[in-house]
Amino acid sequence: MLNERRADFVIGGGDQVYCDTNHKSQIQDVWVWLKNNKNALLATYRKPDGSLNEPAIIDYFTKLYRTYYRIYWQFEHLRYVYRRFPQYMIWDDHEIMDGWGSLTAKERKAKICNFFQDDDEDANYELVMLMFKAAAQAYLEYQHAHNPDSKIINDDPDASEWDYHFDQGAYGFYMLDVRGHHDCELPDGQRLLGAEQFRRFKKWINSASIKKKKAIFICSPVPVVHWTESAVNTLDFGGQKDDFMDEWGHETNHKERNAMLELLLARSAESNIPIVILSGDVHCASAFQITHCTTYPKARLFNVTSSAISRKPAPGIATAAMQKSAEIDGFEGGRFEQMFRFAGENNFAIINADCRDNDLKLTATLYWAEPGSESVTQQVIKLVS
Repeated sequence: MLNERRADFVIGGGDQVYCDTNHKSQIQDVWVWLKNNKNALLATYRKPDGSLNEPAIIDYFTKLYRTYYRIYWQFEHLRYVYRRFPQYMIWDDHEIMDGWGSLTAKERKAKICNFFQDDDEDANYELVMLMFKAAAQAYLEYQHAHNPDSKIINDDPDASEWDYHFDQGAYGFYMLDVRGHHDCELPDGQRLLGAEQFRRFKKWINSASIKKKKAIFICSPVPVVHWTESAVNTLDFGGQKDDFMDEWGHETNHKERNAMLELLLARSAESNIPIVILSGDVHCASAFQITHCTTYPKARLFNVTSSAISRKPAPGIATAAMQKSAEIDGFEGGRFEQMFRFAGENNFAIINADCRDNDLKLTATLYWAEPGSESVTQQVIKLVS
């Protein structure tokens, strides 16, 4: 389909590898490996003064993360796409740890805690954070290195800027990083993007050059709208806690989400520019329009989600839990208008933007097929016509 449509480029919107795999895949979960081998690691890399040889541990962990890229990126069809089309990528949680950023420090320590052992919690936490540094190094080497430049500080992913932007003709793109600075224990309004990234994004979208674009595309690996928000805020416990706390619609992220929606709706309305948020993460497909008829009646804001191409899709029954047309919980005057939703099969999306004689046509075509199928089903969604 990319060849037929003569695609300009491909966006890898997160979870390009899974370092936390399962027994069925017969690929070792790196965090289970760490839990089982941490004592040997600590014994090997403990210096005489009792501190850890952090550079050596990071180097060891980075080699582990590189292995996952070599496994997941070895398939011929994937390599063909990577060779044939320019790639813009951004990470999500599975390049680091399932639910990274939605677990508290205590929960991250518990991730590698062994019962009935005299665990050193401080050492556990140090290993977890060294693993994050290693994940960031591997991500830099395999994904971020071919993205447009951003401020990267070696061995300090917390101080690095993983978000970036680029232009494609008359269209502006911004890739939001919802993992590198995601921390559910940060102050309200800063948990997904962090204060500094939000300031960078606000400066970009309010810049003179962006106000002149024909359309704006924002990549948010986690959708702004997906699951029914009542479910997000009532089922956020146990094994589902991190998945739901990842969501923009979770009540702990409402302040940040509302600030983002205000920014996007205002820019769209004031500059008469359609804005499309592109998302993945949830292994489903959907399209929504986000409206605010009282304050921003002329705004054209959409969220298009597609995933996953090869990873197991969410079951078809998950469609029932996806957001329907409704008022936006916690965002007075806002509304989600459902345009399409689908779960149960592998899927991907192609965005088509065509502007002739100043007449913009913008569509999202969602494709899905069973694994191994020779044909695909498609649904064309007209965003701007």
